[in-house]
Amino acid sequence: MKKIIALVMGIAFAFGTASFAVAQAPAPVPAPAATPKADDKAVDKKAAAKDKMEKKKAAAMGKKAANTEKTGATPATPATPEKK
Repeated sequence: MKKIIALVMGIAFAFGTASFAVAQAPAPVPAPAATPKADDKAVDKKAAAKDKMEKKKAAAMGKKAANTEKTGATPATPATPEKK
């Protein structure tokens, strides 16, 4: 009878020790929330608009450079008409 009681007490001790160890372990870090697709589309639209504006600016600068080559003016000083 003493052996059975000792076995039950040993099992209870083992479960108690394991429970205590689990309770002291740090909680797992929650996974980051998935961003909704609407946010991704909004970001893509903003990036596309920004790219479009940069292309427009580059095209305008290209036209300006072509015009200055035709008139012979330097980009720093625009061509001014001569006074008569």
